[in-house]
Amino acid sequence: MKEHYYDKRVSAKLQVQIKKFSQRVTRGFKKPERKWVGEMLYGILKSKDVKLTHIGRALKEKTKMKHTEKRLSRNISGKDISNELIDAYLLTGKRPVGDETILSLDLSDISKKEAKRMENLCGVWNGSEGRNSKGYWLCTVVAKNLSAISGSASGGEEEEVIPLYNELYSSLADEFKSESTQIFKAIDKLTKHFGNKGIWVMDRGGDSGRIIQKFLDSQKRFIIRLVAEGRHLETKEKKGYPIEMAEGMKLKYKGEFQRKEEQRTKVYKIRFGYKRVRLPRREEELTLVVVTGFGKEPLMLLANIEIKTKCEALRVIYSYISRWVIEESFRFIKQSYNLEDIRLLRYKGLRNMAAMILLIYGFLSLNLLLSARLKFIIQYIYDKSKRLFGIADFPFYALADGIFYLLSLYTKKFYLFDPQKASARTFQLLLFNNLKMEV
Repeated sequence: MKEHYYDKRVSAKLQVQIKKFSQRVTRGFKKPERKWVGEMLYGILKSKDVKLTHIGRALKEKTKMKHTEKRLSRNISGKDISNELIDAYLLTGKRPVGDETILSLDLSDISKKEAKRMENLCGVWNGSEGRNSKGYWLCTVVAKNLSAISGSASGGEEEEVIPLYNELYSSLADEFKSESTQIFKAIDKLTKHFGNKGIWVMDRGGDSGRIIQKFLDSQKRFIIRLVAEGRHLETKEKKGYPIEMAEGMKLKYKGEFQRKEEQRTKVYKIRFGYKRVRLPRREEELTLVVVTGFGKEPLMLLANIEIKTKCEALRVIYSYISRWVIEESFRFIKQSYNLEDIRLLRYKGLRNMAAMILLIYGFLSLNLLLSARLKFIIQYIYDKSKRLFGIADFPFYALADGIFYLLSLYTKKFYLFDPQKASARTFQLLLFNNLKMEV
């Protein structure tokens, strides 16, 4: 009985946090937009799903389900406000990006291989099945603030994971130009909000002349994994592919990395070295870092970060390895909120839903995990998630499960704005207007 009482209390506090976050993010929007955005955020968190029928049931409205679903569909697909939502989220007063923050940028896909009527369906690469499919692309940026690096590095509680950008796009949409243009759009938007702070990290998809030139011309720091036989690099002695540069390099340093998983901690013992290189027809001095121990082929990283010591080289490696968080982020939003089961037919609605998922992820990170005054509530949510092997380095799965359980205890209609306060204000306005007419 006592446990059920505390469950209700924490559930009520969670609803207060959701309302505050929604009202802050949508400040400046019209009231109808503020209302349905708040309902969408609450409904997705409570149902752990992006299907409008599940969201509608979570709202507990007295109207028929088909009317609720029709209203939500009309609102989310009527106007594309995804860019405005992302901007509003980035302007919530938080400043999560510092000089050493890792900004992991990557592309993923939403596979809809059985869909036929969804607007602007395009070809995508389904990584989980290893084949071409139909669907949409996601361009995502996740920030991570690293803890200190020593001879042995591992993730820990001091590390902060903060989603910054999530945009759905189709290569068949009228406004689409190229993949690089979509990446530049994400970079430019975050530059607008945070300047040149942070270190951009990309996998082999970033080994593009246009992308590297973009980073160099705008004086942004970056770490990019190179393709073995991709672009040529130059030193004073020779010119060749990255793999040719790596073959003759002495890997005189040793180190190890630890990655905590649910049942065990995996340890990677590595050897690494670095040398100064240039790109053809560019004057900037860059650093090629070569690492063995993560797989059969050496890991080759190109960075415009000056490296003079073993510790500095180790930090570059760890900065790249920390991009696992964006891959985990893709899995999280697809598994915990069933993103690939999205049923919206209109392209505007699909883009808005991707922005909603960014807000959900941001709420879990900025408003819950990184809030010092909510530590007790976070631990309570973890306990309600019933994890078999404890909380892993990526705690968002447990957080989503615990919130799902606690919000399910609330069986009344969800109101973003207090209806009693709204009624009192309406009464005051009517009284004021009547007095004004009498005068």
